[in-house]
Amino acid sequence: MSHGMEMDEDTIGVQPPSVTKPKVIERVRKYTNVAKKILNGLRDLDGYRETKKIDALHNLAEELLEFAPTITHRAVARELRDSLFYGELDRALRMTMTASRKPDLRAEKIVSRKYAFLWLCIPKVASRSIKSLLCEIDEDAELIVGKSVSEVLAAYPEARAYYSFAFVRDPCRRAFSFYADKYLKPEEKKRQYFIDPYYGTAPSFDFYDLCRWLNTPYGSDAFADRHWLSQTRQLELDEGRLPDFVGRHESLDADFRSVCERLGMPVRSLPKLNTMVGCKPTEEDLRSVAQLPDRHLNETNVTLLQERYADDFALLDRLRERR
Repeated sequence: MSHGMEMDEDTIGVQPPSVTKPKVIERVRKYTNVAKKILNGLRDLDGYRETKKIDALHNLAEELLEFAPTITHRAVARELRDSLFYGELDRALRMTMTASRKPDLRAEKIVSRKYAFLWLCIPKVASRSIKSLLCEIDEDAELIVGKSVSEVLAAYPEARAYYSFAFVRDPCRRAFSFYADKYLKPEEKKRQYFIDPYYGTAPSFDFYDLCRWLNTPYGSDAFADRHWLSQTRQLELDEGRLPDFVGRHESLDADFRSVCERLGMPVRSLPKLNTMVGCKPTEEDLRSVAQLPDRHLNETNVTLLQERYADDFALLDRLRERR
């Protein structure tokens, strides 16, 4: 999930003549590749070029402090400015890489003209299983990658009238699923996408470390990847309305069956795909994964996650009350 863009080295420190919130946010995103380059090649730079880049980061920090759109962005800007003041350049650069990001609302969607539905994917909620079966039921359905809901509705205006649905999961178990996938089974590619760009994280994290980090500005929704972005943020359609149906992971088979019956689709059982590798797990794998969360979801971690995902917990409570 990279939102960075190349910047001309001769202009990265130039202050724009007129600064507005949208311009500042765009400038922040453009610093991603600049920060990566500095991190990878700082020791090869001569003193003048290094000073020039540091000056550019100082400008960025001051712009963020003056024009940041949220309290979270301002908190990051203050820490960035302090790091630069004390000469902690590596720390400042990682902060910049995080600050260059925005909420990742581009998880997959599926539009089916045959059955007139719009499905919104919520990562770590059996998404591969649901996607696989929906594409099997309607081979002509459009699997849309890398677009937000608003972009999808703009490209497929007929989908505004379609039956929309999604599935959500207990935030604690969803958070642990992310942790098990990205931290317990580390791969270089996962580290590059889900750990290195986010200030304050480390491959050695235990689950408690992750829960604490999720409650910092850097782990907030302001910069979140879709795998830990609040589910409520990913469910919003136009004008903030929720999908027509929001099912629960705890009753996934029954809820998916209800969707199939509502749409007149063939009723089939969801495949149990291993979300870590995209294939069928062994019985031993299933038992191991099922037992892991209970050992880590202690009172301390649950309390941290309840604070971080208060809106998601409130949504689940409302869904249960309707049953």
